[in-house]
Amino acid sequence: MSIHDEIGDLSGSQIHFWPGQRTEEITEASKFSTKRSKLTLDRDVSDLLPEVRAAEIARNLYEGKRFEFNTASYSTAGIRARTAAALCAARQPEGKNDLVGLTGQSHYLAQWALELGYLSHAFDAGATAADLVAWGVDEFVVIQLIWWQRREGESLLQQHIRAIRNGWGLAWLSAAARDSYGNLIRTINRGQAPDWFLESLKVQIEEVRELLTFFGELNLPGGNGETNDVTPLTSEETAKWAEAFAKHVHVVAPDARGRWGSLPAVSLGRGELRGVAEPIARYLEQQGFKPEDVGTKVTEAFFGRVS
Repeated sequence: MSIHDEIGDLSGSQIHFWPGQRTEEITEASKFSTKRSKLTLDRDVSDLLPEVRAAEIARNLYEGKRFEFNTASYSTAGIRARTAAALCAARQPEGKNDLVGLTGQSHYLAQWALELGYLSHAFDAGATAADLVAWGVDEFVVIQLIWWQRREGESLLQQHIRAIRNGWGLAWLSAAARDSYGNLIRTINRGQAPDWFLESLKVQIEEVRELLTFFGELNLPGGNGETNDVTPLTSEETAKWAEAFAKHVHVVAPDARGRWGSLPAVSLGRGELRGVAEPIARYLEQQGFKPEDVGTKVTEAFFGRVS
């Protein structure tokens, strides 16, 4: 294990490389049930590469199943996996800097993106965390999948806000899922979705529209590739949220550690919201929270990152 916490750029955004220590800390602190399901695989996957193993597990679990929008789940999982890996390779979507970029190595990033994409429906299919570990999935990947799961009564938007805040490979999984949702909306906007589909999935489609609208990714009617404009926070609002986040960095960036861990507060102290801080602040503002609620009403528990 090695730690290189001296990497950064002149804009104030820091990249931490924690190949082992932080993931080990999270894994050791996280506990999940050892209960197994009755599901079995049709082949031994123990000797496969992690991403290939994930694809094989997904093939076994999802065959004949449709968990979202009446679409074959193995197909959507494969698309998510490939899209997440492609986004991961780009490192900085749309050229934006992250508040804190927490990575292991390039290898782990792409590997996690593929694994998370393939296994994102694993719990929906009836697999347990103990199943995945027994089949050879790394515990830290299982932990990320637990963080990804949508909570009871939670909106799709809240799930994705939690994902990008909880970090690691989940930001790429969120972006990949939204990319697929964008294809769905384009199909609907072009009038190519049957009436029974629109009626039976009306609530889910509206949630997708809310999600994509928030992130500025909702295609307008006509399928011409235009996107909606996101209304940004005012400079005054941004400064207030940045000040609140600076006082409670761990609420927004829970894995900021080491001697550079305090540096995000420098940018926040200048009234800047970088990376995940901006959509989190915008979401909290949208939900009626105030900057002074950070650390009181808005705590780490608000984001559902449970052991």
